[in-house]
Amino acid sequence: MLRWWRARRRRQKALEEQAEEWMARHGPFAAGLARTRSLDAYLLGDLEEQERWGQIREMIEEREGR
Repeated sequence: MLRWWRARRRRQKALEEQAEEWMARHGPFAAGLARTRSLDAYLLGDLEEQERWGQIREMIEEREGR
């Protein structure tokens, strides 16, 4: 159980770091661009990538206060 929790925490931390990097790179356009990335992945049929970008977008919107 502890191994599972640590792996989950590492994945969450990696997503948070990616969201921070994306925000730093794209500034006020970060959430919109992440939304577009998520949509592109969905249209390509890559549901894992779509979910990842959806989570990154949610983190960005939370930090922006939306």
